[in-house]
Amino acid sequence: MSCVAMRSCGVMPTDAWREERDRLAGIIPVGLDIVGFYLFGTDPSLSLSTFVSYQHVRSALTQPLHTYDHSADAHITPQKSSLCGIIIYGDEPPASLPFSLFTYSPSPPDVASDLQLVSPDICNATQLLHSNYNLVHFPFNTILDIISSPDRISTDLQQCMDNLSSKLLNPSNIFKCSSSISTHLPDLSISRLDVLVKLTNNSSQPSPAPSLSYSDVDAKATHITMPLRGHVCGYVLPSLSPSQVGAIIAPALLNQMGHMARGAMLAPKTQPTIYHFQPPGYGHIISTCYMIEPGSIAEDYLGKQRAELHDLLLFPHDRPLLRTTNAILFTGPAPKSQASSSSSSSNHLLDVHLPLPTSSKVDGRQALVQGSYEYYHYMQDDIDDRGWGCAYRSLQTICSWLRLQHYTNRPEPSHLEIQQLLVRIGDKPPSFVGSSQWIGAFELSLCLDTLYSITCRILNLSSGAELASRGRELAAHFASEGSPVMIGGGVLAYTLLGVDWNESTGAVRFLILDPHYIGPDQGKGIRDKGWCAWKGPDIFRKDSFYNLCMPLRPKMI
Repeated sequence: MSCVAMRSCGVMPTDAWREERDRLAGIIPVGLDIVGFYLFGTDPSLSLSTFVSYQHVRSALTQPLHTYDHSADAHITPQKSSLCGIIIYGDEPPASLPFSLFTYSPSPPDVASDLQLVSPDICNATQLLHSNYNLVHFPFNTILDIISSPDRISTDLQQCMDNLSSKLLNPSNIFKCSSSISTHLPDLSISRLDVLVKLTNNSSQPSPAPSLSYSDVDAKATHITMPLRGHVCGYVLPSLSPSQVGAIIAPALLNQMGHMARGAMLAPKTQPTIYHFQPPGYGHIISTCYMIEPGSIAEDYLGKQRAELHDLLLFPHDRPLLRTTNAILFTGPAPKSQASSSSSSSNHLLDVHLPLPTSSKVDGRQALVQGSYEYYHYMQDDIDDRGWGCAYRSLQTICSWLRLQHYTNRPEPSHLEIQQLLVRIGDKPPSFVGSSQWIGAFELSLCLDTLYSITCRILNLSSGAELASRGRELAAHFASEGSPVMIGGGVLAYTLLGVDWNESTGAVRFLILDPHYIGPDQGKGIRDKGWCAWKGPDIFRKDSFYNLCMPLRPKMI
């Protein structure tokens, strides 16, 4: 859903609204403008007429508001939303698409579902954006080189940025747009904009000979030099020429580099670095500048900055959506994974279940794994584990899910590494290493705890027949945690990717990823032959007990 959210919890003065607006304006790409607010909540005093009447709110916006009041719509209930809305685009695509929104929320709502209730127009905005506009990436590198004293830092920095501006905005510069470039997001089409900067002047006079100059520098002055690697993204009409695109994009690049330079001056031991993200379900790219201290572990060092962005954008605090490993990669070959820029070079299939039908056969509601995973099965990675390695493979699939959600950069453990770990923590004797002995749900939970500090819920069932009555619990797991589940019973282990559960009748079906498969990694054949398929409860034996390992999602960003 394309929505830039506001985290405020009350009516603020004009300066505060403007500060929030400016913070969001630095996050959204060029071509999108902040033009309105949506108000969510159940407080009856929060109405559209009251909200937009605040002059300080209106003055914080850069464009006029067009109100769209849904208060007469019967399907909107006071319990769901207190109604308000603003039309954010007209019938014809403008040169610059006013698309993003603030969202005011007394308590964080399900923004996407609320917007679907409130305004069908906004639900179609993503389609309008991607069908009428091209996404352009503009990189530009320069060197920040300043000798300045504390009392002159602002003046000297402004002079430095003025010099860069005159160079970058020179009418003699030549802009060029390339064809679509590679990213790690296969569905993202993006072009690259480059500029040939005019470095010589038009004078016919010869350049002066080198000379030695002297300037009196304050004893408190410091010399700061560092590379500034700016790159902005923007949505532009496809009919624009490269020069017109440059005229739109270049000023934003200058603003970005000014922000980077000011950050570098305030924290000279850090390196300002730009990252672009498109979180799952988000309608457009968002960008941010992280101040990274060289030698630090970036993800740990940036925790506070990420938390502030999650609050600003109303992102949940148990999804790592804005880690550096989530960032869009603009060059190089595109990995298989739509979710991972840190994917290993493995040849395991990704998200085998996605082409399967989504219609329910029990008139129920499907709850599925959230995010990407890799399919591990018998005989992969030059290991003959037929007859004993199914639970190892299920563990590897779960570990791949953790990596592809960016909870870890650790590669999936091999069979030998799993056995060595269980011996090291005292669960197995030394003779276990190199053996063909099985492991179960309990051993999986020990490995996940030791390797990733992941807590698992173990569900013990005395018979496979009990799984037919566990639809509610399993649906709740996939809705809240979203992680794959290992099911072990008798001599077999499966990976559970979801359930199709009818709350009224209790009927349930299970989306099974079978690690016992042996054969080529061809998704269609695997699905057609039932190795990844919806199964009924009769797949589980009534005369065997079953244990389920249900990993809980880490509470981290």
